[in-house]
Amino acid sequence: MDPIVQLAKTWRQGYAAGQLTEALRCWGTSEPVLRRFGGDPNRVFRFLRTEPSPERDQVFCALLRCAKHDQLAGLVVLEALLPGLKASLGRTLVAAGENDELLSLMLANAWQQITCYPVERRPQRVAANLLLDIRKQTLKQLTKHRPASALPLSGREPGGRRQTTDVERPLRRAVAAGALSAEEAELILLTRVDARPLRQLAEERGLAYQTLLMRRIRAEKRLLLYLRRPVVSFRGRNRHMCTARTDAADAAV
Repeated sequence: MDPIVQLAKTWRQGYAAGQLTEALRCWGTSEPVLRRFGGDPNRVFRFLRTEPSPERDQVFCALLRCAKHDQLAGLVVLEALLPGLKASLGRTLVAAGENDELLSLMLANAWQQITCYPVERRPQRVAANLLLDIRKQTLKQLTKHRPASALPLSGREPGGRRQTTDVERPLRRAVAAGALSAEEAELILLTRVDARPLRQLAEERGLAYQTLLMRRIRAEKRLLLYLRRPVVSFRGRNRHMCTARTDAADAAV
């Protein structure tokens, strides 16, 4: 069974439905927004997995405040994030043998982010913020403890191979040299090599499209400087990665 699905099953078995129902009603005394669910856990989970909205953010914030003093509320949030965590795990995974290690690290980071999330300062796009923070923290820890050759750059095919593996090598060297972060290298691979739409990626990460676009532009400039290639522009429009992809392939020796 999928390890994350198993986690959800285990904690649900450990907390009887009646206990969670009672907890929801108790939380509703201090968090009125939770009263709408009538103590029904299934209604909560279905609602938390709907499209992002201000109302959904309010429910997430209420549960996160409860999680400060009740572990069960944190577990409710964790289960609501499971689909996003599974997707993140698949994008980050390097080899099947690393599944357990990466899963443990990601879940530990998830719990830390849930229990420490600054509700008052970041009350919007809560689920996206949590998933992004978890992913960033996990990538940072992996980058710190692994050599550049083992960094989990994503965008791999189902069989674990990338058609354009020659592009990865200079990117890994750029990360090792400190010219790029692992997250920036991954952004370039996802959007330039794997052709993931930048707008879609921005939505998944809870960021403005322009913000992610500028991050990629800055990263590509530094990559070109690291490769000792000029930054080329054409009619006022940057052609950073058009050049970078060619140069990266040339530098992959």
